Amino acid sequence: MLGRIAAPAPAEGRGPRHGAPTGRTTPGRAFTSLVAALALLAGSAALFPALSAAAPAPDPAQAPYDLASDAPVLIVLGQSNAGGWAAPITDAADVTQCQSLRHVRGLNRTNNQQAGMTQATWSPYTCSGSNLGEEHNNGLNYSVASATALRWERAVKAGAALPDLHVIHLAWGSQGVQGNEPTRNKWWPDRNPADAESLFPRAVNTIANGLRALREAGRQPRVVGIHWNQWEAEAANTATVGAGQVRQALLDVLEPLRTITGAPTAPVFLYRPRAGIYDATRTRYVTEAVTAIAGGPAPDPYRLLDAADATSATGTPLYRPTEPPNFGIFGDGVHYTRAVQEWYAEQQWKTVFTDRQYGTPVGATVNAALGKPATQSSTNWVGREEAGNAVDGNTSGVYAQSTPSYTKNEAQAWWQVDLGARQPIRSVELFNRTDWVMERLTDFDVIVSATDLTGRSWADIQADPAVRKTRIKGTAPTKLTVPVGTDGRYVRIQLAGTDHLTLPEVQVNVPVATVPGGYRTVTLAGTGHVIDVRAGSVADHAQIIRYPNVGSSNQRFAFRPLADGHVRIVNERSAKDLTVENASRAAGARIVQRTYTTGGPTDDEWRPEDAGNGRVRLANRHSGLYLTAGATETAQFEQHPYDGSDLQVFAIG
Repeated sequence: MLGRIAAPAPAEGRGPRHGAPTGRTTPGRAFTSLVAALALLAGSAALFPALSAAAPAPDPAQAPYDLASDAPVLIVLGQSNAGGWAAPITDAADVTQCQSLRHVRGLNRTNNQQAGMTQATWSPYTCSGSNLGEEHNNGLNYSVASATALRWERAVKAGAALPDLHVIHLAWGSQGVQGNEPTRNKWWPDRNPADAESLFPRAVNTIANGLRALREAGRQPRVVGIHWNQWEAEAANTATVGAGQVRQALLDVLEPLRTITGAPTAPVFLYRPRAGIYDATRTRYVTEAVTAIAGGPAPDPYRLLDAADATSATGTPLYRPTEPPNFGIFGDGVHYTRAVQEWYAEQQWKTVFTDRQYGTPVGATVNAALGKPATQSSTNWVGREEAGNAVDGNTSGVYAQSTPSYTKNEAQAWWQVDLGARQPIRSVELFNRTDWVMERLTDFDVIVSATDLTGRSWADIQADPAVRKTRIKGTAPTKLTVPVGTDGRYVRIQLAGTDHLTLPEVQVNVPVATVPGGYRTVTLAGTGHVIDVRAGSVADHAQIIRYPNVGSSNQRFAFRPLADGHVRIVNERSAKDLTVENASRAAGARIVQRTYTTGGPTDDEWRPEDAGNGRVRLANRHSGLYLTAGATETAQFEQHPYDGSDLQVFAIG
């Protein structure tokens, strides 16, 4: 499916293993209620084994969450052990609790299990029906997902001031990450993404949709942990020939999953194989692979969980190495017992509440391709099926509702968008036709480049190591999410074979630059000049100019966030917004101030882009052009295409 995305060397570009606390204060909700709840629950060994005896209590001065906006997210992926197959929930209280979790939400199978879903539907979490993979024992099993959900619910009921936990759970028995054994490769990235049993593309799309749904609901997702509990398929795979092979296959899955979360410092938990029923050599290869991934020097997000370290609720070691095949930790020689699954959940709990890693915030993204210049190798119906149709904001796959871009039938047909500037791209989302000819978007590359690819041959692009290429093998579903995780200006979709290329919509998701709150001066890079309303005017259509900083209120602006990553730029003195004069889309159009109009042409809405070194560029939503200073003092600001100069770069102080 999502081809081979080159994985980085161990520990390169990864976030801290033990980052600084990310909690925020919550007015009116004393953190002492959480401490009291944990103290109360610590008396129950079944719920919090060893927490009161061995682990320090959370710092009472550290309030972890904003209850009104934070949304902690737990992601659990893998094989049968990720689903808790040998640990059925038989405790009557837990069975009842699993069906009425008021403070934990999940993605149910009915609304979220298909390939190519365009949105996620969060609903109350239930232990049964919330695993989007293959359920076992009707889904009523103790796993990291369900055990953590039960703890969270009971902590809130005991008085802990916690927001709702959100769980994304996808587990399927006996499935691995290598493509060389067809009966065990459902996690292999190169499987056909239109197949609902291709787990990797479905996990990528589900995570992207789930996090976006939370942001659209006004919540701040915070990833508290990503669990990858999968190793049996590689240990059982007769084609496994070395630890390096397994390591690379795992990273081909794990690194794109980390990219799509937008939470690079979130902890990723891997599980050390301990079963003795598989070939000893292949089991050793897998052990060496996961140990190598999780053994990188800090900062590194990968951590290794080992059932040999597991203890019971009373602190007694569970692992008994002289008692095969279960060794005290398996129920059937390969699947962990309830006690081990609860110990795994305890490690996740301690990461949040003892290590005070309350969840890496997921940064907002915006579609940088919307309305940008697009080209294609040819146009099937000139004047109707143009390249720009794929960046017009209409994602419908029905031709009559959203005329797509459409090339002629040709070899290596391509479509390309120019983002206007080099930007850090988190993902590319492709929307396919749903009425017919869906198969035309089959076997293609998603290509990201810092330079224009126009005029370059297929062979030249394929041979260029500076161009990022992700091969999609098979047919794109209704919506396909492709993790990128690199910088680029040009995004191209190109068929590997011969056919028409037709695209209803392409979205290129880039992180929104963080801008401070309050009224701020906005300084032109490399100068002492700031954005200024000429003569301190409070009138509509007053000119916006560059001028030396004198500290007046007509030189201070607030960046008022909108729901989708854009902002209004509001002057303190006039309370009016930076606006493109006459809502022009033309290069060279001048910038003025004007009273903001809800539902207007969006020429008064801007997207902050990260320009490096704490600086930003400001792209106008309506035109896609950039706020640009004149060359001299008192020159009026204009909008222009990105040109890489400091006249388009600002520091917000």
